[in-house]
Amino acid sequence: MNKTRRAFLAQAATPPVAATAASVPLALPAAGAEPAFAEHLQRLCAVADSNQPDAALLLLGEKYREIQAERRIMWEAKRYNEPRYDDLTARLEKVEEAIEEADPQTSGGIAVKLRVLYDQMITRPEEEGGPVQGTDWRARHVWQVMLAAQSMGVA
Repeated sequence: MNKTRRAFLAQAATPPVAATAASVPLALPAAGAEPAFAEHLQRLCAVADSNQPDAALLLLGEKYREIQAERRIMWEAKRYNEPRYDDLTARLEKVEEAIEEADPQTSGGIAVKLRVLYDQMITRPEEEGGPVQGTDWRARHVWQVMLAAQSMGVA
């Protein structure tokens, strides 16, 4: 797969977020502040636009991608033995749980849930941007359905 296609797939993997929800601060509390992080997730969901049925789920999806990206950077730098990596892993698990518990009401919400499912199915780092040669057929299908849900927009 060429670099242009990978860039397109990576961009397509980002579900749209409601404009009013985009103004919600997504900064993480300091490392080691686990109760603060759980409260932060609750605040994010509470502040989400009530006119958008899946605003909280979309914000959780954004938080999921943010934490995952930071973990990936640490992994690639071989810094996975540091306490910060463990903290990010714990936070990622909390966000995954919140996403798994949410009931999507729009195609955007479904896309968020499918992204987490896809990420749990893949086994190689190069698959994070989408299926590659040798990706399990089930993961390919989840990816295709996720892209279809995203293309429908948040409706």
